[in-house]
Amino acid sequence: MKQFLMILFMLICIIQSINAQDIKVNQIGFYKQAQKIAVVTETTETTFSVIDQISGLEVYNGNLSAPQSWSNSGESNIKTADFSDLKTVGSYYIKSGEKKSHVFQIAEKNLFKELTTWSVKAFYLWRASTAIEKEYATFNDIDFSRAAGHLDTAVLIHASAASALRPTGTVLSSSKGWYDAGDYNKYVVNANPAVFTMLHAYECFPDYFKKQNLNIPESSNTLPDILDEVKWETDWLLTMQDPNDGGVYTKLTDAAFTAMVMPDKAPQGPRYLVTKSTAATLDFAAMMAKSSRVFREFETLFPGYADSCLKTAKKAMEWAKANPAIYFTNPSGISTGGYGDSNVKDEFFWAQIELFLATNNISYLESLPTMTNFDSPQWPNVQTNGLLSLMNCIDTVPMADSLKSIITQSFYTMADRMVSQTEMHPYKIGINNFFWGSNGSAAGIGMVAASAYHFSKDEKYLNTAIAILDYLLGRNATPYCFVTGFGDVSPMNIHDRRAESDGIVASLPGYLVGGPNAGNQSADCGTAQYPSTYGAKSYLDRTCSYSTNEIAINWNGPFVFLTGAIEAIYSSIKMKPTFIGSDTTGAIIRISYPENLAAFDTEKVSYSIKANDIVKEIDSITFDSNSENTILIFLRDSIKSNETTITINSEIDSVISINATQISTLQDQIIINNVIGAAPVVIGAETSADGNSIILTLNKKIIDFDTLRNDFKVYVNSSVVSKYAVIDSVSDMKIIIATEQIYLYDFVGVSYTGTTITSNEGGIMQDFDVISVKNTAPERPSTLMSASANEDGYTLTLTFDKAIKIGTGANKLLVEYENSSNLSEIEITSITVLDAIVTVKLSERFTSNDSVFISSIADGILTLSGDPILSFTKFIASNSLPKEQNYVIIDSLSSKQIEIEAYAYNNGFVKEPCSDTGGGLNVGYTDKGDWLDYLIDVKHAGTYTISVRVASQLQKSEIIVQTYNGISSENLNSISTPNTGGWQKWQTVLQLIKLETGKQTIRIFVNNNYVNLNWIQLEYGEHLPTNINQVQKSSFNLFPNPSESECYIKVASDSDIVIDNIIGVHIASFNIKAGETQKITLKQGVYIVKSGNEQKQLIVK
Repeated sequence: MKQFLMILFMLICIIQSINAQDIKVNQIGFYKQAQKIAVVTETTETTFSVIDQISGLEVYNGNLSAPQSWSNSGESNIKTADFSDLKTVGSYYIKSGEKKSHVFQIAEKNLFKELTTWSVKAFYLWRASTAIEKEYATFNDIDFSRAAGHLDTAVLIHASAASALRPTGTVLSSSKGWYDAGDYNKYVVNANPAVFTMLHAYECFPDYFKKQNLNIPESSNTLPDILDEVKWETDWLLTMQDPNDGGVYTKLTDAAFTAMVMPDKAPQGPRYLVTKSTAATLDFAAMMAKSSRVFREFETLFPGYADSCLKTAKKAMEWAKANPAIYFTNPSGISTGGYGDSNVKDEFFWAQIELFLATNNISYLESLPTMTNFDSPQWPNVQTNGLLSLMNCIDTVPMADSLKSIITQSFYTMADRMVSQTEMHPYKIGINNFFWGSNGSAAGIGMVAASAYHFSKDEKYLNTAIAILDYLLGRNATPYCFVTGFGDVSPMNIHDRRAESDGIVASLPGYLVGGPNAGNQSADCGTAQYPSTYGAKSYLDRTCSYSTNEIAINWNGPFVFLTGAIEAIYSSIKMKPTFIGSDTTGAIIRISYPENLAAFDTEKVSYSIKANDIVKEIDSITFDSNSENTILIFLRDSIKSNETTITINSEIDSVISINATQISTLQDQIIINNVIGAAPVVIGAETSADGNSIILTLNKKIIDFDTLRNDFKVYVNSSVVSKYAVIDSVSDMKIIIATEQIYLYDFVGVSYTGTTITSNEGGIMQDFDVISVKNTAPERPSTLMSASANEDGYTLTLTFDKAIKIGTGANKLLVEYENSSNLSEIEITSITVLDAIVTVKLSERFTSNDSVFISSIADGILTLSGDPILSFTKFIASNSLPKEQNYVIIDSLSSKQIEIEAYAYNNGFVKEPCSDTGGGLNVGYTDKGDWLDYLIDVKHAGTYTISVRVASQLQKSEIIVQTYNGISSENLNSISTPNTGGWQKWQTVLQLIKLETGKQTIRIFVNNNYVNLNWIQLEYGEHLPTNINQVQKSSFNLFPNPSESECYIKVASDSDIVIDNIIGVHIASFNIKAGETQKITLKQGVYIVKSGNEQKQLIVK
């Protein structure tokens, strides 16, 4: 078990105030213009709030929806929180009652840019036949480079694929391509979802993907990077066709799945081209035909490539028609993945459509199979691929109106069904089937919905696509964002040979895991290992869970489309004007933009202007010669000072900025009336640089007004600010409002209701509702968000909102323990900082009864820039130690079993449900160096048998039993723990230890990884069993042993006791009743004590 799991769990414990288990939200975030929905489960609350992460202030609140239940998750009280109206950029979390979500972003641009980049670059990391280079494979400063593996320049024709011209053993080159999933084989059938969706993504959003820079080896050429990546696969696919007949081999494979090793360490045995099949050949034909259309645009870069693709596609179709029912099953000697498909009606449908679109040859549609069941495309069901391609070409490829009608009706019937299922779903996600690769299917739904928005611009489809992305990134019934490397909690232990053997704790980035699947639990890790048998929760982040935690190209492909589409859609948001107003004469309208404008044909733009509903005639349109970001509109009929409602509409799609940003159309936009005598208007509002005031800029000079009147209201994070003062500042057309401290990312607003402000021309300022104030205030100082007193009793973990550093002060922090009325300062032995997390080691152990206080000290902890942090006094650290810390009495009269979770202190273990006899909890997720402490009070010194209940699915481990005196530990004995066959397959292991009398701490120390623990038991005397899998209960006990003349015998059942000395001389005989204890007095010597067939040696000193 990788160490990161333990670290992650500890960090989650540290931030206990943010319990994200019951509020499900996209862990990355939302575009400010987009739909924003979270899900709150198992709650009786009726409202929710959105909290600014930096300030901790509420910026939005709303009502939760009515509760719903979901049989797939076993949840009966699910409510949604819709905060789509919140459009302020920032970092937030949702709070409902005591529940809190993960922190997420609301952004204006580039929100999913990195996610889209790495979802495509995941395919680069998947490349076969080449080294993966550090320059292109570094993510978050982690180097995922590796040596080349599987060059595939000399692969063999398998007997199942042999032909007269290519007999068994023929050596061929079949390099390039992507590894299929977590294994090192390459499959034609499963290539189809990835190749299709990435080509479809480029066709739908060419402008976005032409600009995308993936930083891959081919990025310097003129081919869009996403097509460079697809070409790595299509180059390989071209080698999979037999040029002699057009048939396509189903896969390039090892004879069997290899071990969990890196590609260059995989066995160098033969690899085979196996069995031609109808499904593989038709998928090949479709992919090549579509590739020919897309790559034809780049003929000068790759001369003849499009023609080669089309030629092979046609030949493959000829072979498929001649061999319409050759279905793949693994031949003898091959045991890798099959991707067998015995229903190829949909493959014919897709391939014929792609060939029709590539050739304009209507004959390809003459025998087109009838398809009606369109849904999320998957590798065995590809009919929707054909429908999507038809939709993409419906206006560019000649086809009859009746055909267009059938195409659009079929497509939107499917898309509308997906919308309806999403809107009615308790989680608002439209996903109800949890099978192998359920996440890939979900991504496919998102791809269809995003495509529907692209074709129609109907927002209901975009909202459905966003809902699916939200599901995959965190709004689901598990704690996970399902994409590696992204979100607060993402998969760390994917089922992938590279990830398992690369020696890197972090997971390979950009991969969508297969997702919840209740159908295969017993086949991989075992049902007991999964958190739930409910389908929506049946996901396990362990390498053994190939049914939920593997990755595959057919799942990442549609995810590339989904995240790329949403990023492309929101990155193409058009630019809006920053100012629209008249000049002082009313004859000219000025429209200014945030970017300079490129030259445009003024004859191709259209404006209409109304004043008090009367149309104003336009004379001409031009640039402002003094400002390249401004358009001037000259009016024939000037605006008058008494015209209060002036609006403008436009059609200006031909105008772009010098940065190629398109200008938005204007719909009933208000024009500020700057004519002499008109009312003053606020044309700008921003905070001061120090954050102590708000500055309102007017379009006109104003005369003195009563600053003591309460005409203004100031809002900070939606709350009315009570402490502010209005300062009359007439000369520069500004009103300054002094207010309480404002920080960057606070939402700031101002409203006005009154009649006291008048321009020097006589116009009276009109009331206005809350207007947003541009926030230029300084950032809030680094703030302590949470503090945790860790279960080891010596460590505090402090989490700040941003990175900090150790200061220059002699003392860094003040830590105090309070128990009853006593408050004492505790010495700090060390402080370390990692980004925003401070780890404090203490000289004295705290208990569960202690309140732990932390206070800041000047210059102790600083921001990275050296500024002070936000000071805090007696910040209470959450203390998660078990509340009961009574000493367990250990004596010679009875055995004592201690539940493993009844520890006094814990360093590194994680509790989880236990399926051993008696249920309850066990601990696990261990790493070397983890330990548990137990407080015991030993009444009789001597040898004890310690029994430990263990389970493990992996290699043997070792635990060491120690005593701990508060400063150092002493080893008592070590216990080897076996591979029991599963994480919930329990066995008992035993060892002898010697204990002294008195109160003391017993420590269970893990000296290796990979072991779960359920309980420990201490019993006086030596009771090692003959079979380690079974604890042999002794029929009687001797104590103390050795003894000082007096000794006691206790029996489990009625017993005849016989005592002989070491040379066989009989000393005594007597009977003891069950449960009784008999005292005996013997001289110094060595004796044999017998009870039935059992005997023990007794030493009397």
